Amino acid sequence: RDPLSSPPAGHTVPEYRDTVIFDDPRLVSPLSREVEDAPKVVEPASEREGGEREVEDAPKVVEPASEREGGEREVEDVPKVVEPASEREGGEREVEDAPKVVEPASEREGGEREVEDVPKVVEPASEREGGEREVEDVPKVVEPASEREGGEREVEDAPKVVEPASEREGGEREVEDAPKVVEPASEREGGEREVEDVPKVVEPASEREGGEREVEDVPKVVEPASEREGGEREVEDVPKVVEPASEREGGEREVEDVPKVVEPASEREGGEREVEDVPKVVEPASGHEGGEREVEDVPGVVEPASGHEGGEREVASQHT
Repeated sequence: RDPLSSPPAGHTVPEYRDTVIFDDPRLVSPLSREVEDAPKVVEPASEREGGEREVEDAPKVVEPASEREGGEREVEDVPKVVEPASEREGGEREVEDAPKVVEPASEREGGEREVEDVPKVVEPASEREGGEREVEDVPKVVEPASEREGGEREVEDAPKVVEPASEREGGEREVEDAPKVVEPASEREGGEREVEDVPKVVEPASEREGGEREVEDVPKVVEPASEREGGEREVEDVPKVVEPASEREGGEREVEDVPKVVEPASEREGGEREVEDVPKVVEPASGHEGGEREVEDVPGVVEPASGHEGGEREVASQHT
């Protein structure tokens, strides 16, 4: 029987798959894409699964992504936005009122970045997992991170920020309102750096897991961390803070109103350090477990410790 003739009883002729045509060709995309009032939008994506991108009132937007899974990006009122991402899983980026934004990311998993009122922002990241960065009112921000897991960075009121990092451990990061500051570190453990009144700060982090850093109203901050798991650092009203940590697990550091603080730690587990109103503090520690150090109102303090367990040191009102 001719296959194109009438089919046998109980069968139907194969037909083309259902085709849906919209009046506006801009609303047609091979992936999940929602656009409202966007005159020019381009999103070439290849081998991406679950890619999601929502844009509102964005005249020029480009997001080329390749081999990304679950990539999510939301933009509102953004005339120029570019986010090329390759092999990223779960990458998430939200931007509001940002005329110029660029975020090229490669092989990043769970990368999350939120920006509000940021005319120029760049965050190239490669092979980062769970990287999270939130920025508000930041005209120029750059944070390239490679192979970082769970890295979290929040910045507010930071006009100039740069953090180029590529597969480097403990590398360099330039952050806010800091005219000249650089701390390039490569494969360094327990390296220490003190910075004060620094309009440019750099924090390249690679292969960090669970690294968390929150900053508010801090013009200069540097925290290069590599291969750190569960590292937690919270800073409030601190112009200059540096905490390079490498291969540290569960390291916790809380700082309040501390212009100069440095705590490089390497291969430390459960290390805990609390500082209040301490302008200059340095504690390089390598290979010790459970090291605990509490300092209050100490302008100059240094405690290098290596290979000791449960070491505890308390200092109060000491000067260099």
